[in-house]
Amino acid sequence: MASPLLSKSPKKQGYDTLLDVTREENAAPTNASFFSRVLFAYANPMMETGNKRQLNYDDLCELDGENKTSESYAKYKATYDRCNSSVTRAVIYTYGGPFVLCGCAALFSTACSVFAPAVLHHVIDAFTAPAVDMDNLAIWLGAFFISKLANAFVAAQMGFYLELTALRLTASMKALLFEKAMRRSIQSENDPKAVDIANLFTSDVSNVLWAAYQVNNI
Repeated sequence: MASPLLSKSPKKQGYDTLLDVTREENAAPTNASFFSRVLFAYANPMMETGNKRQLNYDDLCELDGENKTSESYAKYKATYDRCNSSVTRAVIYTYGGPFVLCGCAALFSTACSVFAPAVLHHVIDAFTAPAVDMDNLAIWLGAFFISKLANAFVAAQMGFYLELTALRLTASMKALLFEKAMRRSIQSENDPKAVDIANLFTSDVSNVLWAAYQVNNI
């Protein structure tokens, strides 16, 4: 007898008003083209379905690569073992590169924001000059609009991959904590000095995740 938790959704059994969007129809980010990833166009079918009805599990893109907890934890655990069980060093070696890359993107975004007042100052000086150099003015204005367009793409990608890296880090830390909790012996459960697993999670995982965000912002 099939379990009720594994039964098909009622929306998929009745009414025939809307067609279901399967996972095969939703291109995964890794299989999407470069422009699709830049513009997040691979999510359009899922967003269109979500505007029509509530999304089902089959409507979502299947996780692949390091987006799976098993994959991200395996990568982190290998580094964790090489670093002599040092959480901080393992985080730096595993996710330091993506955080540095996001930091460089944030620096570029900040530079684009600072460039706007410089362009405004140059435009004012150009119009107050006795003779307006239209070629020079066009170059500055063109550079300004290009910087705004580039900043829009870079800021969106930076935010997305920063959140994605943070989720991978959180999943790895939770899996590591769960593995350590499963290894606790029966004697440790009767030890009054044993630390509750909830306290371990709130004091370690949250602080590490907060520190990663703060270091990236700095």
